Amino acid sequence: MAFGTTGSSVRPNQWFDLAVAALDQHLSIPIQGSLTQTTVFRTLVGMAAMHQSIHSISSLLERSPCETSLRYHLAKLSMDDLKTVNTAILGHTLNSI
Repeated sequence: MAFGTTGSSVRPNQWFDLAVAALDQHLSIPIQGSLTQTTVFRTLVGMAAMHQSIHSISSLLERSPCETSLRYHLAKLSMDDLKTVNTAILGHTLNSI
């Protein structure tokens, strides 16, 4: 799919789903309980799209984890791991969701 060409458009929710799918496929956060990794990623992508902070996002999105929970689970990711999968995340395509 070519982006920015006539006859081919991508809706915002498709970009959102693509970003969440890319993170979900290439990163792993061990989580116990009812919270899921996908929920954490959906919250983070929503936070980025809305230009919000971790502190403010839980009051804006329904069913989002609290600030403490987000920080706790994000602390499980290492910068080295993120650097390793960076290219794979950025290269994730619409055809893969």
